[in-house]
Amino acid sequence: MLITSKINKDTIIVLLKGLSRSDAIRKLLDVLVEKQYLTKSIKLFSFIDAMESQNSSTTGRGVALPHSISKEVDELVCILGISQAGIPYNEKDVHPCHIILLSLSPINNPDIHRKFISRFKLLLSDSSIKDKMINSTSAIDLEREINNWEKQQIEENL
Repeated sequence: MLITSKINKDTIIVLLKGLSRSDAIRKLLDVLVEKQYLTKSIKLFSFIDAMESQNSSTTGRGVALPHSISKEVDELVCILGISQAGIPYNEKDVHPCHIILLSLSPINNPDIHRKFISRFKLLLSDSSIKDKMINSTSAIDLEREINNWEKQQIEENL
């Protein structure tokens, strides 16, 4: 599964602002409603925020990967939020989050996000790409960077 099959200029939010984890999750879900991936987000927000309070999805080094299932989606839906300043995501984390990938899986395939997240983590293992992501000011430019990285990965595996 290609990252760019789920993350594109419409599902990349650069300059994500928020004072907390809850603010960031709410804003990402609101964009999914605005883009008509979801019809509403109140219950989903409450569920994700409660789950994150109990067991944070931060991976360290400024990255969080919250996820949930949703009866509103028929296939994996992802949205990427980038905060240059960083968002205090979890009180236990030393560093604020700069990269938040929120994924929603359909009820009939609740684990589909795992393969996508593994691929996304591989992308983040390239420190130059990660730096470009954090410093990006354009969703189109960031989509292009991710696409170029994926093309390079495909060529190297041929």
